Amino acid sequence: MDKTKHEIRRIGVFSAAKTFFLIGGFSGFLTGLFYWLIFRMIWWAGMNSPLQSGIMDQPGVADALSGFVGFAGLILPLFGAIGGAVSGVVGSVLLTALYNLGARIWGGLELELTTTAPVAKTVLMSPARPGEATPLPGSGAPPAPPPPPSRRDDNEPPDRPSAAMFE
Repeated sequence: MDKTKHEIRRIGVFSAAKTFFLIGGFSGFLTGLFYWLIFRMIWWAGMNSPLQSGIMDQPGVADALSGFVGFAGLILPLFGAIGGAVSGVVGSVLLTALYNLGARIWGGLELELTTTAPVAKTVLMSPARPGEATPLPGSGAPPAPPPPPSRRDDNEPPDRPSAAMFE
């Protein structure tokens, strides 16, 4: 097994910012939804308490609190997503700038990678000529003769890519 060492010398600031924008926005949305569920459970426990007295007995207060809890269900996940996305972008810009500065001074992270399976080479096969059938492997039919080489200058590129070009 081959072991190769690689070093991360620089992280793209915009690449990290857009990634953490999505991660921060999604996690902020989930956090806002979680806070709303906690808030709703507290509201539900207060509304169903057997010892209601005071402000909850006033007319319209329970309805106003119900409307507020419903409105909070819309606002908390939205504000959480916006706040998470903004903090994700700001945090990623600061951290990638700090990492890039440290990598320039002391060197980047060193990674040791190991290949576990041999990498297969890509083989490009040329298609059959128009009107010519390609025999299936193992059918016993003789393979078609290769096309005659075309006459061209040495500096002219080939018509189609071949496997030798990618080695």
